[in-house]
Amino acid sequence: MNFHLLRLWTVIMAAVIILAVSGCNGSAKADSFPSIQKKLFELKSFKSTVEMTIYNNKNTTRYVIKQFYLYPGKSRVEVVSPEHLRGLTAVSNGRYVAVVNPDAGANSSYSADNLAVLTGNNTFLTEFFSNYVKSEDSRVNINNNKYTLSTIISNGNAYMDRATLIVNAAGQPESLEILDSKGETKMILIYKEFVMNPKLDMNLFESRESTI
Repeated sequence: MNFHLLRLWTVIMAAVIILAVSGCNGSAKADSFPSIQKKLFELKSFKSTVEMTIYNNKNTTRYVIKQFYLYPGKSRVEVVSPEHLRGLTAVSNGRYVAVVNPDAGANSSYSADNLAVLTGNNTFLTEFFSNYVKSEDSRVNINNNKYTLSTIISNGNAYMDRATLIVNAAGQPESLEILDSKGETKMILIYKEFVMNPKLDMNLFESRESTI
């Protein structure tokens, strides 16, 4: 058994123990969680409309975006609103990211690793699951008939230090909250129309203007 499988097994067993101790009501049950976690961690693709709110010291900004992901490492983010950003798209092939602004008629290409630092790859569920498996500070509890998973962000900073994911009793992600080192909310993503393992068109992950 390799390290990652061993780590996943350890997290699953720890989750069962924590959930059993915390108790549960309704259909979100401790003995159901390992199978739900396995399904989530083995996501090969997903698509979702996301309502994203970003908090800073001066104001609150709200966006509606569409996220697409295809293993391994292909992703696409499209801005739906606000209107002045509508159509702004970031497409990644796992090595580079092309950011296309249709209004400007131009695009920029960045290293995927650099863009993750600049824009926060932590808004993707797959990044949350990666952190959850790697961190020894990952936790899961049952609250209000839902599973609450929390973990440390491994590539984080004072602004993005910890993440909490809410999953309903059926195993569907509902929201992702990102907190700073002081425990204050910096970002909340609400997942709408979340589809697990859809068949995605490969053209979603290509850009005619991109150099990737």
